[in-house]
Amino acid sequence: MLANGFAPSACAQTQQSIFVALSGAAAPGRNQLVKRDQTLFWVGDPVDGYYRVISGAVRLCKMMPDGRRQISDFFGPGDLILIELSAEHAFTAEAVTDSVICHYPRPTIDALLADPKFSRQLLTIACDRLVSAHHRMAVLGRKTAEERLATFLVTSAKRLPASRQVMSLPMSRADIADYLGLTVETVSRVLSKFRRDGLIDLPDSHSVRIMDRDQLERLSDGDA
Repeated sequence: MLANGFAPSACAQTQQSIFVALSGAAAPGRNQLVKRDQTLFWVGDPVDGYYRVISGAVRLCKMMPDGRRQISDFFGPGDLILIELSAEHAFTAEAVTDSVICHYPRPTIDALLADPKFSRQLLTIACDRLVSAHHRMAVLGRKTAEERLATFLVTSAKRLPASRQVMSLPMSRADIADYLGLTVETVSRVLSKFRRDGLIDLPDSHSVRIMDRDQLERLSDGDA
């Protein structure tokens, strides 16, 4: 599930256990095709269920009062998109590419919460997401553009199998910019610089090959 390198860091095994339980529920999930840039749900919509990415990718975002877009997360195959116990969605979810999404009715999840094991698994994912959010706040608050992008690439690369160095990143440069709090021009400029410096290669617009992980890690840590 994490091979694409852009998903949250929640344990894949924990998420898989959750969906094993869901598959045996009285009201199993229903798959739906969500086209590229189509909205899965809007901020303020009632939370009527939970969603899992079967294929493709989804971004969570919110429009700021000044019209700018802030992306808070990306989700890839196998990921539970969001855990919300409130009555309304706090973010809008959009498909990055044509995606197949499984929707689980909220009563299905609520019924399973009586199982302590299932509840702990959801709590594990929720806590992991919270830690990731705190980490991202530190990245946006203190790091330079190069350090932010290096952190994004290093974090993604760490989720790849050891034998694989090419990451598939289905999101656009604009998506990456809105995730890291940068402009599209800055993202493109820094990626080009990393390529010139031999840190990465760009086989195509949605792939990155890591060439010098050690130097990227030093940049990510602010040591370069």
